[in-house]
Amino acid sequence: MHAKYIDTVARALATPRSRRGTVGVFVASMAAAWTGARGGAAPKPGKPSKCYGGGSHCTNGKQCCSGTCTNRQCAPETIPTCETPTTCPGADTACQTRTCTGGQCGVSFAVAGTECPTGVCNGNGACVECLSGEHCASGTCSNNVCQPENACASDPNVGAPCSAGVGACQRSGQLVCVNGSLQCNAVPGTPSSETCNGIDDDCDGVVDNGFNFNTDVNHCGRCDNICHFEHGTARCDQGTCQLASCDPGWVDCEGNGTCETQLGTVNNCGFCGDVCGAPNSTASCEGGTCDYTCDVGWADCDADMRNGCETELGTAENCGFCGDTCTPGQTCASGSCGP
Repeated sequence: MHAKYIDTVARALATPRSRRGTVGVFVASMAAAWTGARGGAAPKPGKPSKCYGGGSHCTNGKQCCSGTCTNRQCAPETIPTCETPTTCPGADTACQTRTCTGGQCGVSFAVAGTECPTGVCNGNGACVECLSGEHCASGTCSNNVCQPENACASDPNVGAPCSAGVGACQRSGQLVCVNGSLQCNAVPGTPSSETCNGIDDDCDGVVDNGFNFNTDVNHCGRCDNICHFEHGTARCDQGTCQLASCDPGWVDCEGNGTCETQLGTVNNCGFCGDVCGAPNSTASCEGGTCDYTCDVGWADCDADMRNGCETELGTAENCGFCGDTCTPGQTCASGSCGP
């Protein structure tokens, strides 16, 4: 701040009556000093709304109407006024035409692909050699420049092995030079329905998709693992085969997770270990219950099969049946008492 402003403010503040006005003087002095320091710089003009003469590009991709780029920013400019397009700066080309709309100059770009002297328009006012391979005799366009047909003929990778497709569709081939670029001559195979075989049959990049290896009893844990239990029903639990239940009449007596024991037999009649057997008799199992037939000449006289057919027939005490006692002096012969 200049010394004269400081001196003026100091004298004003020394007088009590003028202190209120001094604030205004101080503010005005500061503004004057600041304006003087900047040399009366005008506010920075706004950015133009469109380019009237083409311009150039900044490194950040923006097009500068003025053609000047500083610190990656386009220099501002004022759009010229006009009466006709021909009074606007620049010149018409095959890819851009000057316009005059509402008294202001502008520019109209030709549609991308429009023919121009050295090739086609890129849609931004420039004429380039190509936009795609269809604009080149070789069929190859790179960075808007057509590549020669033999551009890759001397490439050391020509003939190197390559492949195309995935899964069961993958086919092998070699790198060849086609229209100036290396290409793999392998042709992928045709996808098929996915089956559980460890192969990506439908060629989607996922092997055996659509199968649940955690719960599917036909593919438990892996494709070839089918859960099966003889005389029982299987289940798949987190990829492991387990016994769900036994068929009627079959049980897991050994506790090994299989239905190895059939009930209804003399060794396991109604349950595991239910053995049918008694002395002097022939045992059978009927409906889960043990049944007995006494051997010839024996009988169950006490009605307790725990001791089997304990009574021998053909004696004087039990001649033909239980309690058939012969009188004294008689004997038992062929199941009958007699002299």
